Amino acid sequence: MFSHFRTRPLRSSLAGLFPLVLGLGLSCGSAGAADMPQPLPDYDQSTVLETPRKKSPFEGAYFGVEAGASSSATRTEFGSTKKTMSRVDAAFGAFAGYNWQVSRVVLGVEGSATYLGSQYKGQVAGLGQVKASSPWSLGLRGRIGLPIDNFMPYLSLGLAATEHSYQVQGFKAKKGINIGTTVGAGLEVALTDNLRARADYTLSAIAADKHTFGGRKVKDYSANHRLMLGVAYAF
Repeated sequence: MFSHFRTRPLRSSLAGLFPLVLGLGLSCGSAGAADMPQPLPDYDQSTVLETPRKKSPFEGAYFGVEAGASSSATRTEFGSTKKTMSRVDAAFGAFAGYNWQVSRVVLGVEGSATYLGSQYKGQVAGLGQVKASSPWSLGLRGRIGLPIDNFMPYLSLGLAATEHSYQVQGFKAKKGINIGTTVGAGLEVALTDNLRARADYTLSAIAADKHTFGGRKVKDYSANHRLMLGVAYAF
């Protein structure tokens, strides 16, 4: 009988605690679920707006004019004699081209027509007076530049067709259009959206010819280098 009176209160206590423990468990479970990281909403990527790429001020077509100083030189080799003649003249011309922005660089192609004004003469032992002239040049070259804000240093490589004349006194001049390679470098500045200015240096090979005057064989090596300042309008 004694044991019967002791066990009834214990069972009733456990029966009363069970709803309390169950409530606490559900409460803690709900709090834990609330604290767990939730998956991000699945946005339709088609609704994400892409920022348009900023156009480089050097992209597109352009046309310009230039003027500067041109120096042409001709080296005559006759037997053991070597004589170099040169002259500096004013030069001017026009150019046009197109640029493409490719990653961080600008690639372009450009054509030009330049008046070099080069006509010079000198005395060569055993030949007498020698005259040379390279007045006009047409060029086609590729360019690669690295834009830095509104500035763009660049390198160029191409071909030039240059009118060239070489004459030994008493003989008819040897004339023709010679094609040679050109290399160059420069700096271009975008002044506004449509206006650019530049300084351009170009070295052109003009001739590497062999001539015969009255049975005398003469070698003619000619080249031109020039520094030009130009302005261009970008379309």
